[in-house]
Amino acid sequence: MHIPTTRMKAALHLIKARALATKVVQESILPTWEFGPWPLTAMVADRAAFDAQEVVVADLDSDESDARGEKDAASDQLHASTKIGVAGGKAQFQGDPGNAARFAKLLAGEDDLAGRLDEALELITAWENSDPLWKPTTALTLTAFKAEYAALKAKRDALKKAESDATAGHGTLNKLANGLWEHCVDWYRVATTVFDAGTPIGDQIRTEIPTSPEQIPPPKAVISVATSPAPGAVHLEYRCDHATKFTVYQKAPGAADFTIVADQVQVKIYDATALAAGSYQYKVIGANAKGDGPESDVKTVAVA
Repeated sequence: MHIPTTRMKAALHLIKARALATKVVQESILPTWEFGPWPLTAMVADRAAFDAQEVVVADLDSDESDARGEKDAASDQLHASTKIGVAGGKAQFQGDPGNAARFAKLLAGEDDLAGRLDEALELITAWENSDPLWKPTTALTLTAFKAEYAALKAKRDALKKAESDATAGHGTLNKLANGLWEHCVDWYRVATTVFDAGTPIGDQIRTEIPTSPEQIPPPKAVISVATSPAPGAVHLEYRCDHATKFTVYQKAPGAADFTIVADQVQVKIYDATALAAGSYQYKVIGANAKGDGPESDVKTVAVA
């Protein structure tokens, strides 16, 4: 399973900002000077390739998330049917020693995918060898149960492919990012040699091109926890690399817009109490000396 780390995302954020700033500066100092090994046309092409791959990766991540959700749903469905089949079989064949023995050893308590598939297969075997026409419920026939078993295996395989595709996509993105970074570093090294500090172009290069995360606004904030721990209460936890302050926005039930409920705070948690019952929405923005980062995704909390 591919899970991009917060550090990786922050690194990509800096690489994009540095590549864009380098391009802008290079455009502004033409035709005075251009870096031969990485001319402006190559800058534009490399950044376009990176941006295109970011879109591809976002789609692959979404596909992986969807595939995992479908696999989980199919796993839960098969597990529920297995429990019904095991319990029903033990009750149905308790007066039949031969068939009762087939069902006596069956279990339906596994939480992991492989265990659930094994339990389902054991039930299928017992079912086929006892009475294939028996139904623990009207809808749950042996044919229907086999279909659920096959569906879960198919969803498992689809998830494996989605994970593999996402991993490959991120690998390509990282290669493009590394190439961008190396070009930016080489460009900056040569440019700061050609143009001394204290000259207009030299100072522009050193001022406008970020070389560390502290020189750019923070990346998109992430709300990692959004719960209602008690009636009338909300608890949020959030993070954002290189942010020194956070602003929390709330949209109350029936409200038209978000309002600030915590402004430029340094803590990475937010708690509210005595809230009226309803559905509340929250988003967070991280900031540092260079400005505000992008808004987090909106999280919804149901308050009782």
